[in-house]
Amino acid sequence: PTAPNTNNHDIMPLADPHNGFPAPIEHIFTSLASLAACDLASMSPAPFRGLLSFILFSFVEHAIYTYVWLRPDHFKKVTKSKTGKEAVDATHSCLQACKVLQVATSLPFLYKSFDAPPLSSPLTYLAVLAIVFGQVLNFSVYNAIGKNGVYYGYKFGITIPWCTSFPYNTPFPHPQYLGATLTYFGAYWLLLSGLDADYFKVFAAGIGCSYYFMSKIEGNL
Repeated sequence: PTAPNTNNHDIMPLADPHNGFPAPIEHIFTSLASLAACDLASMSPAPFRGLLSFILFSFVEHAIYTYVWLRPDHFKKVTKSKTGKEAVDATHSCLQACKVLQVATSLPFLYKSFDAPPLSSPLTYLAVLAIVFGQVLNFSVYNAIGKNGVYYGYKFGITIPWCTSFPYNTPFPHPQYLGATLTYFGAYWLLLSGLDADYFKVFAAGIGCSYYFMSKIEGNL
């Protein structure tokens, strides 16, 4: 006889938990699961879909950054921005809307899976450390180069002085991306530690690929 499922996320798994997404997105998700060496059929659909929605909007966010990076003049035209400052504000607004959609589309699938580790657990300390260090990097980037620097103002003709202070004097080539990734991982460990390891593998593969893609865009183009 098979032992009963005592997982507090007891949802009958589907053979294809990402069913219902458009075919190209399904292909991306299947590739992520393959990259993470996970078995899709063994994963419960609700938390899986929530994580995939979060990952999807991470890619959408970086698609917007890529658009601005490669086609700044076209972006200004589309957003009807007359000045560089207006274009920076439009970029910021687009990315803020993306963040709202990221949370709004993932939270309904994930909230039932919220399960924090014990306060004294090493995982709790690791999660808090990741979030704190990640946010130190993020806020330091904003402090160092400002809103115009973060949102590619120099692509719109705004002069951004070259920065050599913290965090750009560290061994990390992309401190903001590292900070965001650490923050996401820390939040996952604090809120979703009760999920099986395969869920985190998919999440880490998706977020990692998204930020790696953007770092290559900035580094090679």
